[in-house]
Amino acid sequence: MKLIITKLEKEVLVLNIYGKMKERKFFITLILLIIIIIGCIYLLSFIKEKINLSYPHIFMLSLTVLLLSFFILLLFRYLIILILSLSAHFRYKNKLPKIEDLKTVSIIIPVYNEEKILATVINSLLNLNYPKEKYEIIIVDDGSKDNSYQIAYQFLNNKKGVKLKLLSQTNQGKAKALNRGISESKGEVIVCIDSDCVLTKDSLIYGIRHFQDEKVGAVAGNVKIWNQDKIFMKLQALEYMEGLNFTRQALSFLNKVNIVPGAIGFFKREIFQKVGLYNENIYAEDCDLTLRILKAGYKVVYEPKAVVYTEAPESISCLFKQRYRWTRGILQAVRKNNHLLYHSHSSFSLILSYLLLIYEAFFWPAMNLIAHLFFTLLALLYGFIPFLFIWWFSLTLLDFSSACFAYVSDKKSENNTYKNKKIIFLYLPFLVFLYRLFYLLLIDTIKVFAFLEEALNLEMGWQRIRITGKLNGYLIKEKL
Repeated sequence: MKLIITKLEKEVLVLNIYGKMKERKFFITLILLIIIIIGCIYLLSFIKEKINLSYPHIFMLSLTVLLLSFFILLLFRYLIILILSLSAHFRYKNKLPKIEDLKTVSIIIPVYNEEKILATVINSLLNLNYPKEKYEIIIVDDGSKDNSYQIAYQFLNNKKGVKLKLLSQTNQGKAKALNRGISESKGEVIVCIDSDCVLTKDSLIYGIRHFQDEKVGAVAGNVKIWNQDKIFMKLQALEYMEGLNFTRQALSFLNKVNIVPGAIGFFKREIFQKVGLYNENIYAEDCDLTLRILKAGYKVVYEPKAVVYTEAPESISCLFKQRYRWTRGILQAVRKNNHLLYHSHSSFSLILSYLLLIYEAFFWPAMNLIAHLFFTLLALLYGFIPFLFIWWFSLTLLDFSSACFAYVSDKKSENNTYKNKKIIFLYLPFLVFLYRLFYLLLIDTIKVFAFLEEALNLEMGWQRIRITGKLNGYLIKEKL
C-alpha cells in the first residue's frame, strides 16, 4: 500500500519541523547566554584576585571602559556619515532627462481604511509634472471597511488623462496588496507609496531620472512630516531630516541605501523578477526587499527632490506602535538576510550598510540607555554631576552639528509647498535640546523593548496609527 501525503499533511509536517528548529535555536541561544554569564563571573573573580578590587569597583571600571569605547565608536559613526553625506551633497546633479527618454511608470497604492485622505492622495498623483500618457495609477483596496473603495472609484474616469486601475481583495495585508498591484502593472518602473502620503509635483521625474543608469535597481525618496503644528511633531520632523534622510544621503554616496521606505520607493521592473516580490511574513517588507536588491548587486540611491509628505503620530502611544513595528520589522529583515555578512559577493560598503542597520536598531539604543543610567547613578551616589552633563552635552553638540548640516543639505529639496512646512533654522537649538533630552530616550526605550520581544519571538500584529486628515491641507498649500 503506497503512502499518500496530501498537501495539507505536507504543510503540517513543514510547520512541525519549523517549530522544532525554532525550539532548538531558542535552547542553543539560552545555553550560550548561560555560558557567557558563567564566563563573566569567572573573569570578574580572576580580575578581583589579580588587582585586589571589589566587585562594585570592577563593575564600574568595566562599564566606564565600555562607554568610552562606545563614545569613540559613536563619534566615528557621526564623522563617517557627515563625510559621506557631504560628498553626496556636492556630487548631486540637478539634470533632468528629456521627455522622450522618460520611462513608463506604474504607481502602486495599497489602501486600507483611508477615506479621510485618499482623495487628496489621488489628486496629488493626478497632478504630477510627468507626461500623463507615461504613467498609470493602480489602487489596491485591501478589504477596507470604510468608504475608501467608493472614493477611489470616483476617480476612474478622471479628466487628467491618467490611466487609473482599481483592484479589490479581502484583507490580506500590505505586502500582498503591493504584490497584487505589481502583478497587474505594465510600467518599466514601479513606484510604491503608502496610502497616507502625498507626492509633490516633481517627485516622479526626479526619482525616475536615476534609472538612466542601468545598474540602479531602486531609489529611495525623501519622506517629510506634514503636520508640524506641535513641538512633538516638530521633533519627529527633525528625526526624519537628521536621523533618516541624512543617513540615506550618506549611504547613497556608496550606492548602498539600506532601506527604500514604503512611503515612496522607485524600483526597476526587472528587480522583482530577479529578487522576488515583497515578503509577506516580515513587518518591514521595505527593508527586506532593499537588502535583497543590494545582495543582487544593484545600486540603491537616494533622491532628495522626490519628496513625499506623511502624517506623524500625534501621541506617544501612536508613536510607540509605529516605532515598535518598524524596529521589529527591521530586526526580522536583518536576521533573514544575515548571509550578507559572509556572502562572497558582499563588498565592504554593503557590509557597512548592513551593520549600520543593526547599530541603529539595537546597539546604539541599548548603549544610550545604559550610559544615561550609569551617569545618573554616578551623580546620585557620588555627586559626579559633571560627568552626566559632559556626556549629555557632547551628544547634544554632535546632534546639533548634524542637524545644521542636514538642514542646509535638505534645502535642495525645497519647493513652494515645502517652504510653508520647513523647520525654521532658529528653532534648531531648542529642538535639538528637547530631541536629546527627551525624544531620543523615548525612541531608544521603544527600540530596546522591541528588540527584547523579537529575541523572545513574541507574537505581534500590524498596529495602525490614527490618521487625522491634516494632509487634506496639502492641495490648498500647493495652490498658494
